[in-house]
Amino acid sequence: MRALDLVLDRFSVEVPEIPLDHFQGRVLDGLYLEFLLAGCRVLFTPHLSFLTTGDATAMELQRVRSILEEQQQILERLKRSIVMHLSLCSGLLETNSYLITLNEHLVIARLISSAFGDNVVELKLYTLSQKDLLAHYGDKIYLGRNFMTLDGQRPAHLGLGFLLPALHEQVDKLRVRLDRLVPPEVRARIEEESLQDVDDNLEELETLARDIVDCYPREISSRTVTPEGLLAVNRVFRDIKHVLLDVDESLRELEDGLRKGPSSQAARYVTKMRKDVENFVSFILIKVNGRITDSVNGFQI
Repeated sequence: MRALDLVLDRFSVEVPEIPLDHFQGRVLDGLYLEFLLAGCRVLFTPHLSFLTTGDATAMELQRVRSILEEQQQILERLKRSIVMHLSLCSGLLETNSYLITLNEHLVIARLISSAFGDNVVELKLYTLSQKDLLAHYGDKIYLGRNFMTLDGQRPAHLGLGFLLPALHEQVDKLRVRLDRLVPPEVRARIEEESLQDVDDNLEELETLARDIVDCYPREISSRTVTPEGLLAVNRVFRDIKHVLLDVDESLRELEDGLRKGPSSQAARYVTKMRKDVENFVSFILIKVNGRITDSVNGFQI
């Protein structure tokens, strides 16, 4: 329950009353919060009761009931903060709106402690239909992941500080899974033909990221950067997007090869990583390139 205790201890955001459109409002109304227990998961329902996906200990159940009795306001603020964060600082809702709508706007936000310190939690988003919520919980659809601060600060450099460590972590995990699931001779070929290309792309991303982190303030906005500076940083983010598309292409070729061979089980881990890479691309396209261009050109709807 570390992530749950961390959130309850650290979450201090007074969530502003920003207007939500119909889709965002439905996501908020259908949002489940998921936390890891020792042997299963606990889900706080949209109306703040709870479900477990397996057997929880008596102590865990008592803790969950106590939270629901005494700290409902924190959970309500947390849910609204998550939807606001996803709307402003990610592209996950926009790029997955079809799947979310298809499942009656049911979204599960799994909160996990992160490697970025006690002020940052990792959000993993899933969806599935209400009727399958417990009967087929393992079939939920992965939508992507993001990182959210517990004090309400916007992610530094438009989230760039989270991007590269997250990709490195996923490549490391992918290697471990391939070691376990793929025959050695196939594994060696994958390393040479696919993963080395991904490593080279990540090195290029490191160089591009340094161009931004070393030259621009933590908050990149029209308040802190000149129009000329915004155009320059937009170009670098566009180059980052292009490299991410190269990563996606390498992973797509790897995914296709695994699906056709005896190691098809390993393909799903590549599919999941591709989903995250594509979400990063969509975030840059929608939330970075588009917003900066509109800001510099003074275009408002």
